[in-house]
Amino acid sequence: MSSIALFPCISTLDSGIIGVLSSISTLKVYTDENLFGDTVAQFGGNANRLRKMMYGRTSVFNHFTLEKEKVVNMFHIILADKLCGPEQYLFHGFLTSLIPLRQKEVLKVLVIDTRNNRIDRCIHDGLSKSEAKKNIYDHDISAFSWTDFLFKKKAYDSSLYDLLVPVKNRDHRQIAKEILSCFH
Repeated sequence: MSSIALFPCISTLDSGIIGVLSSISTLKVYTDENLFGDTVAQFGGNANRLRKMMYGRTSVFNHFTLEKEKVVNMFHIILADKLCGPEQYLFHGFLTSLIPLRQKEVLKVLVIDTRNNRIDRCIHDGLSKSEAKKNIYDHDISAFSWTDFLFKKKAYDSSLYDLLVPVKNRDHRQIAKEILSCFH
């Protein structure tokens, strides 16, 4: 395998895991924001519109305009260039759903934890309990909307990933080590 794709599940130590993986390996971090920038550079348009297409709910008019399908096709073209190139990547974000599971050069990973543990982690990071619940709810709705559009599956459906890593009571270093043990 030459790259890792980590789908975001808010408050599951993603940033720490990415930090460890990128410092230990030679993988270049590539996020949704990088994808938006590269898409605008190649096709023109507006990055905010691309964000809305990825993170927002599908418009009722999409059935007629196929706007979201057009954006997804542009994203696929950009990602195909990345996957065919010589560089190895640590993909992170909703963009990881666009990488086909049959792409065996990429290890698709989901780090999961219980809702209560995710809320506790947000509170530890300084949010109130109601803010934590809202942030997690909003993120999960966005993730579910995205994967439902692409696959008619829930975002955290195990069939979308090569590796599911439960947080349990581990820290980001231990989780990164587990991911790396499955990487090569």
